[in-house]
Amino acid sequence: MLKLGKIKLGDFPKIAATISNLRLAFIKKAKEDGAQILELRLDELKKIDVSSIFSAVRIAKEQGMPVIATIRSKEEGGKKFISPQKRLQLFKMIIPEVDGIDVELSSNSILDSVVKFAHKFNKLAIVSYHNFAKTPSKEKLERIINESRKRKADIVKISTLVRTPIDILTLSFVTLKNKEKNIITLAMGRIGAISRIFFPVLGSLITYGFIDKPHAPGQLPVKILKRDLETYQHIV
Repeated sequence: MLKLGKIKLGDFPKIAATISNLRLAFIKKAKEDGAQILELRLDELKKIDVSSIFSAVRIAKEQGMPVIATIRSKEEGGKKFISPQKRLQLFKMIIPEVDGIDVELSSNSILDSVVKFAHKFNKLAIVSYHNFAKTPSKEKLERIINESRKRKADIVKISTLVRTPIDILTLSFVTLKNKEKNIITLAMGRIGAISRIFFPVLGSLITYGFIDKPHAPGQLPVKILKRDLETYQHIV
């Protein structure tokens, strides 16, 4: 069973609060609302200040929440362009302090270096794929999972836009088929909101919520995730 910091993944689905606000009160609210994990979206910070980031990581750990550091590429939803070289530099700076990182499969020029550096410090490496236009076929998603695992992903994360119930079924199939391979699946868009509750029941390791504003289409508040996951806990 995988561990992110001191938290075991794979028993009951975990809730990660995605934040770009590093204030103490904000991090404490994430914990109070029900988050067990903090995802820091460094690409959304107005100013990347390493000392402030380290302070936020320390505060999160004092609250008992392991931290995932994400520096999303502009191509896959990052709020601003950060060059691959700068992203690699930031990853290497923050990896020793956090518990895991999230890097895109498409970030080919830095992917192997980021994953290797994370493993050097015994941190989890999430290799992710985001598609804001559609949900690809089951066959393509399987290829993405296999390629991510070849690139030494500890967890493969897939997040795609869903437009029809068929898209939901496609992601559901992929989740069930790969639930023993450490996977996170998320459906973006209006009708994809249910995936934040449903996919964890099928085997997705982590679901992501927000505190003040959504960071992806269809993302739900952490409070709602906690309430609904507890409602269906007996199914998991």
